Amino acid sequence: MEQLAKSLQFYAIYATSKCEKTMICGSVILLFIFLVHGRRSKTPVWLRYYSIFFLFPMVFMSMSKLFFVRPFVWITAWSSVLLKPLYAQIYMTVMLLLLFVFFIRHAWLRRRIQRLPLLARKELAWQAIDRVTAGAGNRWRKKYLQSVRIYVTDRCESPFSGGIVRPYIVLPSKLLDEWGQDKCLTVLCHELIHIGMGHIVMLTLFELLKIYWWINPLVYICEHMLREDIEFLCDEACVFTAGVSKIEYGTILLEMITMFSGVCRSETAAFAEKNTFVVLKRRICHLGQTPGRRQAGRQRRSRLCLAGALAVLLFAIMATSYPRYTVMAEIALFNEELELVDYDSPRLREAVGHRDGELVLDEGRFAQLLREEQIDGEYVYVTYDTIMKVPGVGGGGNVGMIAVDDLSDIFYLRADTWENDALEFILKYLI
Repeated sequence: MEQLAKSLQFYAIYATSKCEKTMICGSVILLFIFLVHGRRSKTPVWLRYYSIFFLFPMVFMSMSKLFFVRPFVWITAWSSVLLKPLYAQIYMTVMLLLLFVFFIRHAWLRRRIQRLPLLARKELAWQAIDRVTAGAGNRWRKKYLQSVRIYVTDRCESPFSGGIVRPYIVLPSKLLDEWGQDKCLTVLCHELIHIGMGHIVMLTLFELLKIYWWINPLVYICEHMLREDIEFLCDEACVFTAGVSKIEYGTILLEMITMFSGVCRSETAAFAEKNTFVVLKRRICHLGQTPGRRQAGRQRRSRLCLAGALAVLLFAIMATSYPRYTVMAEIALFNEELELVDYDSPRLREAVGHRDGELVLDEGRFAQLLREEQIDGEYVYVTYDTIMKVPGVGGGGNVGMIAVDDLSDIFYLRADTWENDALEFILKYLI
């Protein structure tokens, strides 16, 4: 248990140090995002939205060689000095609790929705899908939207959409009963656009990023801007696809906010969220600046360029990062007091080798080495196959305890148990 506690403490410190580095890189990108959003009147909404995508590659910056070269090495030294075991344990505990709550909340919402009745007016759903996918030339997108389940709720809440593998839309029965065909169709198109444009995926990924960087206040500000930009983009697309004018669409927004209370869940996108009167005003004002179809075509080409830039950035990060882990080739010899006697010298290499996880000794040369070093005691220790993560941080590996009087008597301290296998797997792949 003591060894397990020490291992968990090491994993917490190491994982938190990686999180610190990614958070530093992410904060630089966040400042860029705030700069883009600060020029709200001049920056197109699609550019504001897609600038947030540059946050996600920063998650992979933890193994970057950048932190081990001048002048950035001071960041690594500074973070290692400030990071105490208690702080690391608190950070990882909070992160795991938030992740647990995220999955529980998602499962609870999914279970509640599945108990709702499905929309009986199938023709309304098919008509909305046809409008959203008209001229898209993408069969996969249409097939994906056709898999969307549309539920009806008696609760007085704004329509919302969610789900990635099994997408869904929830419409209030009050809306279907009191509103006309055209208004209901517009609302349904709005939610289908959220799903078709990948907004639910974006919100879910950002929620996981927020859990990873939960201590960074800038992330919460960025989430608010993200939700706002998503609604702006969806409003633009809905005006084109739903067949309504900007004035009619703005009227629907006003009626929606006065009729229903909103929802604001991490994995959903609501038509009109609660306490968003300022955002509603901005959405209506933005309708007057909705770009034309020709400008929308230029936006598609610009998005492809941004996607290419993201791919290049991610490739550059991977190419300049250390491997996930490296099995060190070096062998070390320790005496009974665990003092280092020899470290990977030619004579040690000639005397000791290893194959298939076990030591192979040249007993004559090894006995001569022990005599030269004047080894006292009953045992010596040889370490090998040590796992190195990044420079200066390692662990795992094997240790052979060799009897000095009988060199064929080798006891391996690493017990072949599932606990050790699990800890080694975590060290190699999960942190």
